[in-house]
Amino acid sequence: MTKKAIAAEKKHQHEIALARANGYEGVIIPLEVDYDLQYIEDAKDKEYIYDIAYEYGWDKFVVVLFKSRSNISKYIDLKLTEAA
Repeated sequence: MTKKAIAAEKKHQHEIALARANGYEGVIIPLEVDYDLQYIEDAKDKEYIYDIAYEYGWDKFVVVLFKSRSNISKYIDLKLTEAA
């Protein structure tokens, strides 16, 4: 994961904890724009996550998924995903 992604996750630490407490399955944190993070209601649906990113025009973002005892973070660059 990039330094930018780690910094974004630390910046939104409080909101991530709040989303977990409110029963969401994860969050999406944009990296290249200054938007609030978006809450994920269905973490199993990858298309749902990509649709949110497309809707806001985000190419690079971090997805933080909530597991029972820890968080799983994944850096996503949609430009690379589309090329594959």
